[in-house]
Amino acid sequence: MEKYPKYYLFRILLVAVIFQTILASPPYLFTTIRNLPNNISSIKAEFSEEITTAKVSFENQKKFHFFTNFTISIIGIFIYILLNIPFKVYLARQQKSKPIPDFLKKYTRRLLIYTPYINSGIYLSHSIITDFISYKFNYSLHPEMKELYLQFSFITLFASLLVSFIIFLWQENRVRLNYISFFYTQEELQQRKTRKKKRLYTNFVFSTLVTTFLPIIIMLFYLFQNATHINDVINKIDEMTPEQAEIIYGDYFQMYKKLYDTNSQNNNSDTIKLLTQVSDLISSNLKLYYNAVNTFLMLTGIILSILAALFYILLVTKLNVRLIVLPISELMKNMKRTADGEFGLSSIVRTNDEIGILAESFNTMSAKLKHYFEDLMELNKNLEQKVIERTAYIEQQKEEIEAQKDEIEAQKDEIEAQRDEVIQQRDHIANQNREITASINYAKTIQTAILPGKELMSRLLPEHFILFKPKNIVSGDFYWLAEKNDKLIVAAADCTGHGVPGAMMSMLGVGILNEIAASGKFKQAADILEQLRKQVIEALNKEGASREAKDGMDIALCLIDRKQQTIEFSGANNPLYYFDATGTLFEIKGTRSPIGIYAKPRPFE
Repeated sequence: MEKYPKYYLFRILLVAVIFQTILASPPYLFTTIRNLPNNISSIKAEFSEEITTAKVSFENQKKFHFFTNFTISIIGIFIYILLNIPFKVYLARQQKSKPIPDFLKKYTRRLLIYTPYINSGIYLSHSIITDFISYKFNYSLHPEMKELYLQFSFITLFASLLVSFIIFLWQENRVRLNYISFFYTQEELQQRKTRKKKRLYTNFVFSTLVTTFLPIIIMLFYLFQNATHINDVINKIDEMTPEQAEIIYGDYFQMYKKLYDTNSQNNNSDTIKLLTQVSDLISSNLKLYYNAVNTFLMLTGIILSILAALFYILLVTKLNVRLIVLPISELMKNMKRTADGEFGLSSIVRTNDEIGILAESFNTMSAKLKHYFEDLMELNKNLEQKVIERTAYIEQQKEEIEAQKDEIEAQKDEIEAQRDEVIQQRDHIANQNREITASINYAKTIQTAILPGKELMSRLLPEHFILFKPKNIVSGDFYWLAEKNDKLIVAAADCTGHGVPGAMMSMLGVGILNEIAASGKFKQAADILEQLRKQVIEALNKEGASREAKDGMDIALCLIDRKQQTIEFSGANNPLYYFDATGTLFEIKGTRSPIGIYAKPRPFE
């Protein structure tokens, strides 16, 4: 039996918050450290003893900002729980075999496929709103730190996008691989849920772009974030001293100086002019450099962020691989079993991409193969029957020829003729016996055909067994099953007589029951038995005289309502046996009246 999965409600949300913290913390930290020298005056002003009134206002605004973000978070969590809790309740009730309300079925079946989009959208929307409010709040307090707060907002937005993608992939894995088989029927699982095609190529391209450009974006972020403007060190580029130039240009300054001095000694004015132009060009366009502190911060931040990015890439890769490998593995197993001769297998169509189309096509192919195989078996069965009949006919012709030959030879001697006559009569009796036996065997085939088949029994009553052992070749007993008006009708009957007479009566009973079930003109189990008795009497043309044989049947019949979880029973001389939850056996006796002519017929209960 398939294990019921747990519906992840807070686990995904908690992991998302932790993962966003891991992604955003390194750039947050180093952005703060990088901007610390430029904003130190603002920080001092905030804690100055001279602005007591401003500090009180700041505290009030800070409380209002905290209350606003807290309220938005509570609303987001409430919406998240409200949309997802029905799925958790559905699985819990199904696991405990409790009835599931119709509205809950409709809600879960309609929205299950879209929960990855809903949950990731809720998280991203919440992050964008709180990030925007935080930016507005900080900017209103410190307009001079606008660039720093803007950088914080971009960091938070970027981390939220990455985490929302993780939430989407994780929920998509849970829905497609764990939940889907518990919310839809077997017939629905053999087809795609929506006709909108989702290509693997698009998913691969998007995932590859995210996982490829994430480390590149991280490195570019730290490269630009930790670069220092030269104009922050010197006032004017034209006033750069040779020592400053050597620090900035490095070894290239020595090369430039050597070329310049050599061409000065050789009076090469064109080369000197060219070198001067190159120097001016480099000086006018060189705006950034990296000092020792910035380099250390940049390398440390890149290492920490790359570690977080590596974990992110591994998680994205794993989730994408599971969505491909598991459905393909399941499909390959079913293909192997089909190749071994098991027809009619089906695979769950978990996605709308090429793999889902492949699984759906396999289900169609498997159903057709099963149909073709059954037709072939039926054709083979008919051919075998024709061969048997033809062989019997030839044997009969042969026996007739031999009989004629014996009759001619018998004319020679009267005693031999009498002997041959006796042999002929014996052979004739044996032949008649074979024909009668063959007819009865064929009648058994017909009787078996009118009884409910294994496929119908397994579909309507998955848990059942049948004990059917006729005394003769054909039986006067029969079992019967039908479905009408969302109700199952189950019956077991014992007809008058054995062998051929009983079999004829059983076929009459099955035919009448089929007509009653098809008409649907009944409300209770007793109504079916009343109609059955009436039609049996009419079919036998009985008038109720006591001297006539009491042809008919005894029967036990149940009417099962699977929606209401109830069983109605009515019996003609036959009882109903059932066990309660403790295993105690109980008996409900049927009405003391048969199906057929009876001196004092009683209404069935």
